[in-house]
Amino acid sequence: MLTLVEKISMTSKLPNDLRNLQDKLEKIEIDASDKNNSEIQKNMGYGLRVGIELVVAVGMGVLIGIFFDKIFNTSPILMIFFLFLGFAAGINNIMKQLNSLNKDRKG
Repeated sequence: MLTLVEKISMTSKLPNDLRNLQDKLEKIEIDASDKNNSEIQKNMGYGLRVGIELVVAVGMGVLIGIFFDKIFNTSPILMIFFLFLGFAAGINNIMKQLNSLNKDRKG
């Protein structure tokens, strides 16, 4: 990567046509990197969303299980049952999201 001083000294030596071409290439390079960064951020957002949904579903299952365990005095049977139920619900939500994402990307 060139320093700013090197770029300035190079551009001052170039004819106008080459300088314009260099400016266009730099703009295209910046646009391409912005597009790649936005795609990476979009994919990271999907991954974060999937992870959060799974954690929330399992957490809600555990909380509901603890609540019913206290009511019916069946500790930890219902907590374990609702833990697995929350995990299944989380996986189901993830599969739905990934299927809709796959349909969106295919067009």
